[in-house]
Amino acid sequence: GVGITITSEVQFSYTSLYKQTLTYLYGQAATMTDTHIVIYGILALVVIVMILLFYKELQVMTFDRQYAKSLGISVHAIELLLFILVTLAVIIGIRSVGVVLMSAMLIAPAVAARQFTNRFSVLLILAAFFGMLSGFLGNYFSVEITERMSTIYPSARIILPTGPMIVLIATAICTLALLFAPEKGMVIRLWRIARFRYTCICENILKEMWRIDPKKAVN
Repeated sequence: GVGITITSEVQFSYTSLYKQTLTYLYGQAATMTDTHIVIYGILALVVIVMILLFYKELQVMTFDRQYAKSLGISVHAIELLLFILVTLAVIIGIRSVGVVLMSAMLIAPAVAARQFTNRFSVLLILAAFFGMLSGFLGNYFSVEITERMSTIYPSARIILPTGPMIVLIATAICTLALLFAPEKGMVIRLWRIARFRYTCICENILKEMWRIDPKKAVN
């Protein structure tokens, strides 16, 4: 809140500084170069290698931290490594979606993936897939909708920033997963509860009819 208040004044007195601040906060994926792509690829490779090397340790730590210590696993060292990787991911991700929206990209794909599986390995794969899907669709819709709006409303200059669009797609995927995941989705659970209650009511009615007169036919 304080930052937005200061920004409302800076945008008129220090225009160039205001634009740099917006890039830092919300990212500017449209101006990314091949160098940025290489950096992202290296970070992804490092993360994949670390997960493959310490997969068992990460799984045990996630299940039970004290149990991991009893097995002789260096919990502190692995947690430090994770903190470093997360910090690097946030710093590098600032260029695409910004520091504010990066928190959503760290959380939304993992939350969406958790609704579909209880296995740690599958969760990691699904989270990576949802993250890539959000990045692709966010970039695609940002360009396509902006071009369509410029054609329909040429004087309005409607622009959909890439970073926020990526986060909106990730949020939409997460929301759909929370609502419609096969086992844990809220809508699916409510439907199963309603179906179970209906079955119980039908069974109770039949039992009551049987108690009244077991030999009488029921139409």
